[in-house]
Amino acid sequence: MIMDEQDIIRLIQKQEEQTITATEYQQLKKWFDESADNQKTYRDYCVIYQGLKIEADKQRFANQESAAWSRIKHRINPFSGHNQPSHKVLTMLRYAAIIVFALMIGGFVGHYLYQYHSTSKNIVSIYSPTGSKSFVTLPDGSQVWLNSGSSIAYDGDFGKKERHVTINGEGYFSVTKDKEHPFIVTSEGTSIKVLGTKFDMKAYKGDPCKRITLVEGSLCVSHQGEERIIKPNQQALILDKGIHIKDVPAKEYSSWIKEARPEQNLVATAHDKQLPSMIVPTQQSRTSLLFDNEPLSQIAKDLGRTFNVKILIEGNIADEVFYGDFRNGENLYQILDIISLTGDMKYKIQQGCVTIYK
Repeated sequence: MIMDEQDIIRLIQKQEEQTITATEYQQLKKWFDESADNQKTYRDYCVIYQGLKIEADKQRFANQESAAWSRIKHRINPFSGHNQPSHKVLTMLRYAAIIVFALMIGGFVGHYLYQYHSTSKNIVSIYSPTGSKSFVTLPDGSQVWLNSGSSIAYDGDFGKKERHVTINGEGYFSVTKDKEHPFIVTSEGTSIKVLGTKFDMKAYKGDPCKRITLVEGSLCVSHQGEERIIKPNQQALILDKGIHIKDVPAKEYSSWIKEARPEQNLVATAHDKQLPSMIVPTQQSRTSLLFDNEPLSQIAKDLGRTFNVKILIEGNIADEVFYGDFRNGENLYQILDIISLTGDMKYKIQQGCVTIYK
């Protein structure tokens, strides 16, 4: 079967949307293997597809959409407004895309690998290494998923009067109901009290904001003398000035705990020469990041934790905010390319460090 350009675009799109059949995948792979030019076109299109996917989310990205969409159109068609011959879509995409390195999701640490420590004071601490996600069942049957670089700890009295856990990082909690023994999670002056519920808490040490997102049940958030009750599909943001509550689609903030769906990739796994310290999550521990009007400074921290890479920001762009939905296992380069595309920024890699600048 001879495929034209529209066939190629359709198959790449189906692969990105994970609706491609086995037969279609083999057709796409055969085309991909035919030439280096085809491989470059494939990678270029994936970058543009992800950028356009973000731009299409108008409700959340409305404050950036007009300017970002204009930049995308200019990159795809830099001669807009002038007479010019028409070009086929794939040809334009080659000019539009930023360089993408051939690094896709590879092997490292799975969901269920964690480090377990018990100290002489009978404190049990559980740590999820950088680049991995971990799962643990507490003595009361409650379940906790830990994101990259996160840890929880509890002592030997857990469950006697109350169930007390401390956290540094991000964890998703599915708490076993027990009216006689409240479940309490604390992190640097912030406390959450629940009886039985499901929620996500992001509280990395040093971050300016803590985030609690409630999926089911109810919970009480306490911080510096202030207490607030939040309901399902609400999120509490803990800042220096107090607790701010807003409505959110809560399950989107816990999607990172889900098992990865089977996916076929055309680009082979490779060790990265420019960023030798970078950790590539496994298919079972694939990248799942959601940025909802997050400042670039926070995004850089989250990317650094996820991929074990140092990311610096040059110039007065740290407070620029972005919306980005990266829950399909995108690698670091793909995410940086999309941020660059939507934010009219650039990035460089020198001596194992990423720098974002304008």
